[in-house]
Amino acid sequence: MRPGFAFRYLVGGGRPSIRRLARGDCAALAPGDMVTVRASRVTPATSADSALIGNVLRCGGSDAEVEIVTDAEAVYGVTDPHRRATGTTLDLAGASGSQHVAEGPNHAFQVVTDCSAAEETLLRIAPGRQRDLPVALLTDSHAPGMSPADERRLVADAAAGDPEARRELVEAYLPAIGGVARLYRSTAGVGREELLQEGVLGLLRALVHFDPELGARFWAYASWWVRQGMQQLVSDLTHAAVLSDRAQRGLARIRDTREDHLQAHGREPSTDDLAAATELPREQVQRLLAVDRRPRGLEEPIARDDGPAATLEEMIADPLAQAESEAVIERLEIEEVRHLTAGLDDRERMIINDHYGIGRPPRTLAQIADDLGVSAERVRQIEERSLCRIRAGLAQGVVRTLETMPGES
Repeated sequence: MRPGFAFRYLVGGGRPSIRRLARGDCAALAPGDMVTVRASRVTPATSADSALIGNVLRCGGSDAEVEIVTDAEAVYGVTDPHRRATGTTLDLAGASGSQHVAEGPNHAFQVVTDCSAAEETLLRIAPGRQRDLPVALLTDSHAPGMSPADERRLVADAAAGDPEARRELVEAYLPAIGGVARLYRSTAGVGREELLQEGVLGLLRALVHFDPELGARFWAYASWWVRQGMQQLVSDLTHAAVLSDRAQRGLARIRDTREDHLQAHGREPSTDDLAAATELPREQVQRLLAVDRRPRGLEEPIARDDGPAATLEEMIADPLAQAESEAVIERLEIEEVRHLTAGLDDRERMIINDHYGIGRPPRTLAQIADDLGVSAERVRQIEERSLCRIRAGLAQGVVRTLETMPGES
């Protein structure tokens, strides 16, 4: 059997995502090819390519289309006359229709399970080698199952405000939007439904700004808006600071480089290692790594060697600062109450201050009555009258304030 790739299964189960392209866009392809995108054209891949997009499943047919499996979780089989161990990284070799794997420096594929020399080698595309595949595959093509003329008509009707045309447009491109959403499927705290909603909103935003007279395909233009909406959502939900599209791409490069370094060396890379591998300035790498740190809640428990676990709030709290802030608030409250009780006589002011503990410990009406030599009911009446005078004073102050405010002529 000649060397060649073939789709086998998905790591997570389910059906594979398959993209259909016009045969004229990829005339040199053959079933079993691993492919990439160069100059917006799908072509057979080589080990030097920075990204792989999947495996050609079928070619030809009456509709002259080619079908490509594009799942990042897809597992492929290849005829390989060597014993391979799980986790081994291999490169592409061979020409179109006869691609196989060989040892090399670019680590295009990872072996899924141990195999003998007589067995088929099962591989998946290595992390970092499969990027932007949904956008790349549909950049120069029309909506699946729709002719270019029908697509132009639908886009024009949707842009004119036809609700039914907009619904059809969203349904036509929903598979492509779902493909873009898969790029962010490993992001914790971000659901697929949320990503799809942002993608649809991005598509509709693109519809408002799209100018068909410039000659660009609609998806080539709209895909940027779709990704922009999803990246903004991811940034809002996962980072303390909102990242630009450029910063998001830089952070993705840093993450991929970190994973590659961990696999190759078994240790965390330093900042200098990441800067050298990504060709980004060291200061920029430091800033992006700082933004990528997971925010920690004040109630999150933290283990300690010198005692029981404590929350972050307890560890960073300054009891002296807290006591001082409470003292300031208390002093302000006392000053405000003294201002409000300035119109009372000495006995009324003493009853209010003693009962509510203003500048002193609070006392009951009975205790205050014993000191004054009257009944507790009499003290309550004096207090109620005093409070009414305070309320009346507040109301008069509000009225005076309103009267001094400039009104409409």
